[in-house]
Amino acid sequence: GYLAGSKTESGKVGFIGGIDNPAVENFRCGFELGLHDASPIAALYSEYVGTTSDAWLNSSKAEEIAEGLIEQGIDVLFPVAGFASQGVYKSASENGITTFGVDTNQNGAYSHVVMASMLKHVDDATFAVMKQLYLGIWNSNHKHFGTSQNMVEIILNPEHQAVREEDKVLLEQLSNKMKMTSSGPLKA
Repeated sequence: GYLAGSKTESGKVGFIGGIDNPAVENFRCGFELGLHDASPIAALYSEYVGTTSDAWLNSSKAEEIAEGLIEQGIDVLFPVAGFASQGVYKSASENGITTFGVDTNQNGAYSHVVMASMLKHVDDATFAVMKQLYLGIWNSNHKHFGTSQNMVEIILNPEHQAVREEDKVLLEQLSNKMKMTSSGPLKA
């Protein structure tokens, strides 16, 4: 979100979620907090692909939503919509809009539009949970993993035209700050 706030020229940034649920809301909320930290006057426009699990696969609907947001002046998009995000990347490619990847590294597939990707290390989180179970130190059925536990990582796309050397330094500073201050999920 902070990178989006520092790069938007229109002050209008879009968030496209697969469905409106607590996990996606955590992404949106964290993104919005970073956006407003970098640009307090920036506006976040949020839309969702659908209301059922089919939304995660509906790339044509995600593309349609992206097109509508771009028509409203959005110049940065953050999709958190599973496979449906492919539609957002397609629309961004056709319109020269900056986007961000999520879950896996999307930098290579869409190097001209994806500025950075947020990776979730689900494999490491699963291992950590299994190790807690194995060692008999399981203390709760509700676990939060994030930057403090190195389970979330931001990968800048060095091929994106808007990425500068100072962005790398800024990202490292922000990551370190999040690791030191993280105490659970972000709330809006």
